[in-house]
Amino acid sequence: MKGNNTMRRNISPSIAILALAVMLSTTGCASLRSFSVFSTEQEIEIGQKVSADIESQMPLLNDPEVVSYVRRVGGSVASESERRDITYEFKVINDKQTVNAFAVPGGNIYIYTGLLTRLSNEAELAAVLAHETAHIAKRHSMNALTQQVGYGIVLKAVLGNEAAAWQEVIANVVGSLAFLSFSRTDEKEADELGVIYMTKAGYDPQGMVHLLEVFLSLAEREPSAMEIWLSTHPPSSERIELVKNQISEIGTTGGKVGADDYRAMLRRIK
Repeated sequence: MKGNNTMRRNISPSIAILALAVMLSTTGCASLRSFSVFSTEQEIEIGQKVSADIESQMPLLNDPEVVSYVRRVGGSVASESERRDITYEFKVINDKQTVNAFAVPGGNIYIYTGLLTRLSNEAELAAVLAHETAHIAKRHSMNALTQQVGYGIVLKAVLGNEAAAWQEVIANVVGSLAFLSFSRTDEKEADELGVIYMTKAGYDPQGMVHLLEVFLSLAEREPSAMEIWLSTHPPSSERIELVKNQISEIGTTGGKVGADDYRAMLRRIK
């Protein structure tokens, strides 16, 4: 750790910014979206602050059976993620009016009881949690934050070790939705990886198709309940077709659906 701090102090932010500019000019705009300068430790630190802010304002469900159920499903799909340098944690927010789920930088994933009550089976739940796991695995939230704050400030904070710049980074994410601003490309990638994770975990990948269909239906019937979800995870018929094509190419059929177990869990919420 000491050696890493020394390295950070010896790298000039201006040089790092110049290097980044050269890289972007030669590799195109796609690199701007995928480039991330945050270390895993910095991502976890941001995530801890965001989670503390969330949990100070939103009530977590304290039913151990429901929470254990969600953690078991989430853990099964997260175990298939290629990213192993963080710990994935799954938590339930006790709010039946809000249909949402989101991933916090560093590994915490939250799902509202309002979304749980609108799903039909465990495979659909696995699809939600696999999708959110993919956002973390691919650092989508950290890339979004980098764009939100600006590369100059971020590089000063993480490479120049400037306390003021780091506080500005923290201020831009805590109490905001900066880390939830995903591109269409991010959403499609999270769908694709989500299908892979849930299939490897033994779930029926059609659960992802059904999930996206549920969101399209809810967007028409309950737009107010889905306000946050729609602003950060806009559903579309295109995404549904892409997932269907992916499943067809994979050639996987069947897998766990878990309707009975899911209904038993829901009875504890309703």
